Amino acid sequence: MHHALFDGLGFGKAGFKGGDFSAHLGKDSGDRPNASEFELNIIASLAQEERRLISERTKAALAIRKEQGAVLGQVGRQVAATKAKEATEAAINRATQLKEEGTSLAKIADILNAEGFTTSRGSSWTKQALLARLKTA
Repeated sequence: MHHALFDGLGFGKAGFKGGDFSAHLGKDSGDRPNASEFELNIIASLAQEERRLISERTKAALAIRKEQGAVLGQVGRQVAATKAKEATEAAINRATQLKEEGTSLAKIADILNAEGFTTSRGSSWTKQALLARLKTA
């Protein structure tokens, strides 16, 4: 039986704590349709041990990279921050345009929200948020 089958059936991080596999697997158990409960328990234990070993190796490798001075997770944070900044700049540009046309801050907030703009934190625009941002823009 393939390890992914156990993961997909909920025998993941919690592991299998006993009971009847047939209730979860039915008669067709993938690679081993005639496997006994004993065999399935062994396979589940091996899959659990393999997950533990993978976790240990990954943690050890990350610790080594950290000792070497690598900043872990930095790229993802930078990408998210850049996207948020760009989205906010686009919203502020649109808000500035609407303000120049004489639109009220409350109406601008409604328009930005209707057009799908969000703040850098992913929130809806409010009159107060616009007031703060347009003063600094």
